[in-house]
Amino acid sequence: MKEQNIHRMTLTIPFTILHLINEIIDEKLKDGDKKSTANRNPIALDMFKIGERVLKKKREEGGN
Repeated sequence: MKEQNIHRMTLTIPFTILHLINEIIDEKLKDGDKKSTANRNPIALDMFKIGERVLKKKREEGGN
């Protein structure tokens, strides 16, 4: 198994994004997810990963 380097950091999230994350949590809870699996950290990390892929794609295409 390949060793992963994990770097912990603290990010300040604007309230607009926090409200969106809370809406996503509410939707997950309505769909039957448990409160232990529907929390802010994994949702924020998913959003971060999606943003990273979008920015990487833009850079590959030569966009700013």
